[in-house]
Amino acid sequence: MIEVVSVFPSTTFQLQTTRSWDFLCFNEKIQRNDSVESDIIIGVIDSGIWPDSESFKDNGFGPPPKKWKGACSARDETGHGTHTASSAAGNAVKDVSFYGIAQGIARGEVPSARVAA
Repeated sequence: MIEVVSVFPSTTFQLQTTRSWDFLCFNEKIQRNDSVESDIIIGVIDSGIWPDSESFKDNGFGPPPKKWKGACSARDETGHGTHTASSAAGNAVKDVSFYGIAQGIARGEVPSARVAA
């Protein structure tokens, strides 16, 4: 076909770190504004999320922002959506690792933001 520029096999990458934000120089000591961040809604179009994950516990969060018009999230069966959503807005979870590698605290970039999946 004339419209096809290239075709190549898909590559599947695996999670290998809990320190993505430290690697990008966005460490835990950065100044945060929870009242502003908790009004942020991050939309994730993926395989859903696993809402029972410690990354998504909403203890102390209060009600959703008034602008929220959504409903309950799709439940993730593969883990990919949970991983990507928690990388963006997951709470800090201590003592995690990837099969014993990169032990530490896994957290999202904006932990007090809301997730719409």
